Amino acid sequence: MVNKIIKFIGMAAFVVIIDQIIKSFVSGLKEPICLIGTTVKITFLKNYGASFGILKNQTWLFILFSIIVIAAIIYYYKKIPDEYFIWIALILGGTIGNFIDRLRFAYVIDFMDFTYWPVFNIADVALILGAGVIIYKILKGKEPCNKAKGKRKGSKKTSRKKK
Repeated sequence: MVNKIIKFIGMAAFVVIIDQIIKSFVSGLKEPICLIGTTVKITFLKNYGASFGILKNQTWLFILFSIIVIAAIIYYYKKIPDEYFIWIALILGGTIGNFIDRLRFAYVIDFMDFTYWPVFNIADVALILGAGVIIYKILKGKEPCNKAKGKRKGSKKTSRKKK
């Protein structure tokens, strides 16, 4: 059990540390750094909203939401199935990484710029990867509607009488 906690905290901490180190480096950039032509760049961007810039200037809302997510993960930690363990740790690390920015600056530092996609950061990658894999695993275990033939798992098919 202790080993599992250390791995969980270690994964989340790794995301937070890498995210914050890179953000501290890029926050001093005056000009973008081109990595692959002008298509892939490191750019300093202040994001006052959520993904894709939605809900701008709602910092209090994002701080509250982050607190709820962090508290829920901590509260339900013992109930996390092993198959979701690492992905929840990534979500925790990503949430904390962006939460720190919002507390410090009232915005999130984004820096990964692929020109044709909104600018994002390491915390965003961890959040999307963690949530994406969990959603995939949940959907993968579901039976397609066309194969279920109208039956629900564990229930008997009953006919309804018309009134």
